[in-house]
Amino acid sequence: FGPDHFSRQALIRNHTRPLAKELLADGKDMAIIIMDGTYIYPLTHILIMLYEKELDDAPLVIFENVQSIPKIGVPGVIIPRTADTRALLCVENPQQCLMIAARSGLGRVLVFAHNGYVSTFQSPIDSKFQPFVNNCIKWLVRDEYVTDEQVVRIDDIESMKNVPGNVKILLWDGHCDKSEIFTNDLKEYVLNGGAMVCGSTPWGWLQLNEGKPLQDFPFQKFCSSLGIELTDGYIDNDSLDQLPVRHDLLTYKNMNEVRNRLTAEPNNGEYLALIEHMEKVVPEFQLNNRVSRNYWEGDY
Repeated sequence: FGPDHFSRQALIRNHTRPLAKELLADGKDMAIIIMDGTYIYPLTHILIMLYEKELDDAPLVIFENVQSIPKIGVPGVIIPRTADTRALLCVENPQQCLMIAARSGLGRVLVFAHNGYVSTFQSPIDSKFQPFVNNCIKWLVRDEYVTDEQVVRIDDIESMKNVPGNVKILLWDGHCDKSEIFTNDLKEYVLNGGAMVCGSTPWGWLQLNEGKPLQDFPFQKFCSSLGIELTDGYIDNDSLDQLPVRHDLLTYKNMNEVRNRLTAEPNNGEYLALIEHMEKVVPEFQLNNRVSRNYWEGDY
């Protein structure tokens, strides 16, 4: 599946079965024989559309019957960069994004701009977060049933070998640094269909590590591999106890889309403002293809 190799069972579980159910069975459960030939898929136009729709639908699934979520501390600001990311929750304007959905291979990840949100997924779940968390889990594992024991926090785990084999969702406070070996294993886990909720407060890390750039933050390196950039920005609005779900602020999916749209609408003020914002907070960012195409497609 592209340049990466995934186990056959992971591909069937996370790709073949959901697509076969949608294309051949009208979304209903029924017996479908999966032949060996399905291991290799020609990515036809309709398959690509369905693949994109899974990510495009993330805000609708995650915020179904959810009008707001409690504000935790002073959230930071993060940026969805590549086509495999989607902005989910913005506050006051499209530049203040604090929650992003990402896919990597066959897996799905939710990234928050405050590490406090990671704890809300741990049992027992606070009733104020219950509907939101339930929806997030639904999207992460594609409607599979998940027990409390299958949601595992990895903050204090030193090796992925110590993670239970039946795990379905990993929780990671990004301020708990991981070794390069652990991070690479984590990427492999997601590529093969694993799900994860993670987060950090980037501006807080900068305060505790004076003089260091965010590029030195191990969690930033992991996020960058997902196509997500951390920034030094923060959402400082003491009048907000709740963060309202504002679908009207999701005027873009990711910065890759903004760049492409600017080609057709070079004078679009909203897109130019997003570009200007990213130029300020991400040093590596450049417009007009001064950065290699890989930066936008997720290989940066």
